[in-house]
Amino acid sequence: MIENRSIEDLKFQIDSLKKENSYINRVAFQYQSSFQNSRDAITIFSLDYKILDVNDSLIHLSKYSRKELLSMQLEDLYPEILSEQGVIRLENLKDEKKLPLFESYLITKNKEKIPVEITLTSLKNRQGKEIVYQGNIRDISQKKQVQNKLKRTEIKYRGLIENLDAGISRWTPGPEGKYIKVNQSMETLLGYSKEEFFDTNIFKLYADPEQADAVYKKIEANGSIKDKEIKLRHKNGSQIFISYTGKSVKDPNSNIIYIDDILVDITARKKNEDEIQRTERLDSIGALAGGIAHHFNNIMTGLYGNISLAKTELSQNEEAAAHYLENAEECMQEGIQLTKQLLTFAKGGDPIKEVIDIMTYVKDAAMFNLSGSTIKLNFSSQKDLWPIRVDRAQINQVFSNIVTNARQAMPDGGQLKIHVEKSDLLKDNLLTIFKGKYIKVTITDNGPGIHQKDLERIFDPYFTTHKNGSGMGLSICYSIVKKHEGHISVSSQLGRGTTITIYLPAILPKKTKEVKMQPANPTLPSNEKFRILVMDDEDHIRKISKRMLEKFGYIVELAIDGEDAIARYKKLSKNNTPAHLVIMDLTIPGGMGGKEASKIILDLDPKAKIVVSSGYSNDPIMASYKDFGLKGIIPKPYRMDELKSAVKKAIEQD
Repeated sequence: MIENRSIEDLKFQIDSLKKENSYINRVAFQYQSSFQNSRDAITIFSLDYKILDVNDSLIHLSKYSRKELLSMQLEDLYPEILSEQGVIRLENLKDEKKLPLFESYLITKNKEKIPVEITLTSLKNRQGKEIVYQGNIRDISQKKQVQNKLKRTEIKYRGLIENLDAGISRWTPGPEGKYIKVNQSMETLLGYSKEEFFDTNIFKLYADPEQADAVYKKIEANGSIKDKEIKLRHKNGSQIFISYTGKSVKDPNSNIIYIDDILVDITARKKNEDEIQRTERLDSIGALAGGIAHHFNNIMTGLYGNISLAKTELSQNEEAAAHYLENAEECMQEGIQLTKQLLTFAKGGDPIKEVIDIMTYVKDAAMFNLSGSTIKLNFSSQKDLWPIRVDRAQINQVFSNIVTNARQAMPDGGQLKIHVEKSDLLKDNLLTIFKGKYIKVTITDNGPGIHQKDLERIFDPYFTTHKNGSGMGLSICYSIVKKHEGHISVSSQLGRGTTITIYLPAILPKKTKEVKMQPANPTLPSNEKFRILVMDDEDHIRKISKRMLEKFGYIVELAIDGEDAIARYKKLSKNNTPAHLVIMDLTIPGGMGGKEASKIILDLDPKAKIVVSSGYSNDPIMASYKDFGLKGIIPKPYRMDELKSAVKKAIEQD
């Protein structure tokens, strides 16, 4: 029984071994099949890095034969296996730590370096002792090519975005939104560094919080907003006009993940537009002001003339009457100053220019207007300044108004700095003037400053920040500087003062020959025989001019318009009693004025001496009368002595 049982046990054990062997064979076959047919290259290696087995994929990838591979060490294929990181990986593998997929490279037989992904596992026997390692290698050459191409593309477009002359940013949604990406132009645009942007709430950069909320709600509702004009605040406190385009990026549930936007600086364009609008407003006011001034000057001419004549009729004993008349003249002089201000706004009003030394002129004007104040004047200038050609009276008004404004801003005293220098502006300057050579005058006070919202209207007529101001000072300055083809700007910060910068076109000095003054023509007739033809459409001006000229001993003929003046000039010449001088009003409403009539008379008689007079300089002829063959101008209103001087100067010319 025992023997039979032993035989049976033996048979059972033999059958079990056969079954186990059959299972092992099947498993081995399956493993071998999977091993050889795997798309991954596989190598089996020992603890001492000797290659024990390889599959066909590794043979194909490495370009070695099986025989060659089985005679090689692992580092011949994977040099990195001996690196510090490679040793750590194998040590972790021995400690049964899970190894992540990692990238390396394989060296082929022809020394080609192929990028690969590797997975390492250990193979153990039944007792749990590791016997070999298996490395699964996947060729990632194509993947790397795609990655490198994407990287190059990313670098290319990152460079494009970084160098684009527009701010590009990405920020998280909501009122607490913060920037997560900004380009270099954003830093330049608003003055913040990238780190400062990332710590700043985007809504705090808006000059107007309500506008920030409206922009976000528009993007939230419509998904995007395009070319919206907004105002942001620069790090230095100044405001910047921006053309804003933004678009939201959403997840599959339509929740906003972030918002991408493009910001274009349009500050310079806005300033140009504002200047154009301001100029149009001033032109509109100028049309009205010019008309008022023209009529007012005609009235004042009559008053001046009559008062002057009345004074000549008074005896020396009537001093009181003469005193009152002189007071009347002084009051009228204030009216004349008001008229000059109105004329500054006139659409024409070309300045009557002459070359001056700006340095001395500015300093004298400043000292005069600061006289009696406790304000300290700090004046500096560059050497060898270029001269400028300006209207003395108008430019004096500019500097007088600016210094007066500064004085009013510092009633308790302060400091006024004036610096004059040369400036050679390039074509791409941000000012509304052409490139060229300019004299730059910078006037800075340390008064309380001007609020940002007021700076936008600082040149508007009748706008003032001073309690007792008229609102005309800087408007006049703006008009005068523009008429001189220059530029004026104001910058200010509350508590830090105000700076006004003026650019006036410079001229390069030319060598001129010395001109010796010739004595008056001795053949000129005496006053009793000197005939003057006066043309004016205003009856009282014709009459008062006749009386004043007759006081000087001249013979006076009168004409009511240009056609009448031409006819009388011809008649006087024909009768052998020629007009030795013609004084004509430049503007005749509804008729021929002095400009047209003077041309016709000069065509008839090139030696004719003509002087034009006007109370409204709306034609370049007043600024450059010599270019039209004229001998002089008499701006209205004028006193007797001014009329006498103008006539004398004209008749003494050759």
